[in-house]
Formats: sequence, structure tokens, C-alpha cells
Amino acid sequence: MRALRVNRTPGFFVNGTPLRDFGEAPLKALVEQELKKGSSQKTENKAR
Repeated sequence: MRALRVNRTPGFFVNGTPLRDFGEAPLKALVEQELKKGSSQKTENKAR
């Protein structure tokens, strides 16, 4: 990596939330978490 002057590998984000541990299971968990946040926000908006 030093020969290519790369300091780190690309990061992944879901709705601005960084994926800390790369892999299928952590990615699915983060997506589910963000979907739940979106669902709760829709419910709050309907209540107004």
C-alpha cells in the first residue's frame, strides 16, 4: 500500500453512518438499523 501511496481502504456509509466492520452481516445490520430510523421518522411525521 505504501508503494501506491494509499493510506487506507475505501469506507462505506449508509445514510451518512459509517460501516465500522466490513462484511455482509455488519452491512445488513447497518441497513436494517437505518431503515428502522426512517420508519420511525415517517411515523412521527404522520402524527403531526
